[in-house]
Amino acid sequence: MGGPSATKPADVQNVLARAGDKRIVLHVGCGMPNPKKLHKTFQTPDWHEVRFDIDKDVHPDILGDMTDMSVLPDNSVDAIFSSHNLEHLFAHQVAGALSEFNRVLKDGGFLLITMPDIETVAGYVARGQLEEELYRSPAGPISPLDILYGFGRAIANGNHFMAHKTGFTAKSLGGKMRASGFTNITVSREGYDLWAIGYSYPFDHPDRVEKVIVRQQKPDDKGNLPPVPNTAPQPHPGALAPNVATDELDIPPVHWEPLHLTTK
Repeated sequence: MGGPSATKPADVQNVLARAGDKRIVLHVGCGMPNPKKLHKTFQTPDWHEVRFDIDKDVHPDILGDMTDMSVLPDNSVDAIFSSHNLEHLFAHQVAGALSEFNRVLKDGGFLLITMPDIETVAGYVARGQLEEELYRSPAGPISPLDILYGFGRAIANGNHFMAHKTGFTAKSLGGKMRASGFTNITVSREGYDLWAIGYSYPFDHPDRVEKVIVRQQKPDDKGNLPPVPNTAPQPHPGALAPNVATDELDIPPVHWEPLHLTTK
């Protein structure tokens, strides 16, 4: 909840006014200030970043909880960028957060979001690779256990905001976004991550499309879709490429190699 410590609405209006004529991107779960954390779509002069976080120690422009963004007016931002945040909510809170994202977006605004691809990571777990290093991040080695439950080293050091409480597949993420009012949704599977783009259009808007498109490759830089990064970690050599579908949530499961397990 927003709570008494959340930024006051009057202060929020002042924060939004700083954008002037620029388009506003609300950076949800921004962490410590660092312009490079923003997706390259928003690293141009016509965008103004407004930082939003639940952790007061990162000094956000707006202090609040993404499940209750009531300090922000309806239709107040042009885009939302959220990198590895939804998995920190409990499963029952996800719909509320996505609905809040949709509420604060202007008509035609979009959400660009990324999180772990649990379907891919589950394949490593099924092969007994729960604690094996998948890739090396700036913070240290990352294992399937870290991807599933949160970066263990940070949690052990007391940063409990890093704990993961839910997870997503391409199908579940697309379905939850659509149920929360987003349209023209594209979900991409890249490396160990999901990337999704969804738009906020009124019901009678001519560009509104209800389909959820799932892609193995990232969206390109053409058309109205913002690009997704080309720096995602590559799958472990033992991984199988996920199957791909391009229809309304018609997404087949990944068929992992059999483990030939036996029961006694």
